[in-house]
Amino acid sequence: MRLVTDEERRTRLGVRHALAPTAKAASAEEAARAVVCLHATDPPSVHLSCWARVDALDIDDVERALYDTRPLMRQQSMRETLFVFPAILCRR
Repeated sequence: MRLVTDEERRTRLGVRHALAPTAKAASAEEAARAVVCLHATDPPSVHLSCWARVDALDIDDVERALYDTRPLMRQQSMRETLFVFPAILCRR
């Protein structure tokens, strides 16, 4: 059986979660899809999560994805916790 080192595990997660410089997402929707959903304890955290995963993204891009074109859906939960899902996961 092959042993996966901690460094290799971190590298794989960075790529899978679109955090590695070589694996950046192209949009806010792709950023959310990379981790199934974005989790936030306050609204600016959604923007920060997207900015960590997408190069050349600004506030208007995230706002447009949340409120205008709506490829992202917001789900507010207990204690004001916010989850942002790709809309495709919410449709039947």
